[in-house]
Amino acid sequence: MRRALASITVAVCGALAAAAALAAPTAGIDVSSNWSGYAVTGVGSTATVASTSMSFADVTGTWTQPAATCTPGQSTSAAIWVGLGGYTVGSNALEQTGTAADCNGAGKATYYAWYELVPATSVTLKLKVFPGDKITATVLVKGTDVLVQVKNRTRHTSFTKHLQMEDPDMTSAEWIAEAPSECTATGLCRTVPLTNFGSVTFSKLAALRNG
Repeated sequence: MRRALASITVAVCGALAAAAALAAPTAGIDVSSNWSGYAVTGVGSTATVASTSMSFADVTGTWTQPAATCTPGQSTSAAIWVGLGGYTVGSNALEQTGTAADCNGAGKATYYAWYELVPATSVTLKLKVFPGDKITATVLVKGTDVLVQVKNRTRHTSFTKHLQMEDPDMTSAEWIAEAPSECTATGLCRTVPLTNFGSVTFSKLAALRNG
């Protein structure tokens, strides 16, 4: 049975974002340098240790793709997504899918959908996304099978794919807006400057825990 959660609004116009994280049944606030949003974890979870008291198998959320405000000479990016796992520092896995708004050096914005099963790199989808489009994203894990789905409800198009992952992380569920990272083949990563997208509201949030 899915349990609906309240909608949340995320406004990110600078490099610093406040992240609200729920360690049921109490709520706590974390501060992050690159992401903002809402995370649900098991009782006793911290930023360094993941509790195994809860296992989240399904997460979904809906948002309207915000427009990017680009500045010539600045390359930026903003990712909006839902996902499972990856909440704790020591996690080596994260299953996520969503949309992005990038600005290139010429000040032009591009929008696209993507998925990523960390530690693998992200995959860009052939699903058209434009500002104002209503997007619903879902991640569903059954054993080693990971289903990622992005629906563009405005254009009545969708992408769905089943992927195999040896050991998916299911200790948390997230609804996030962030400045993503770029990583080299040697594992050296840097946070990309954040695109100014104003704000985004997640609605129809749901997560399935412990079956």
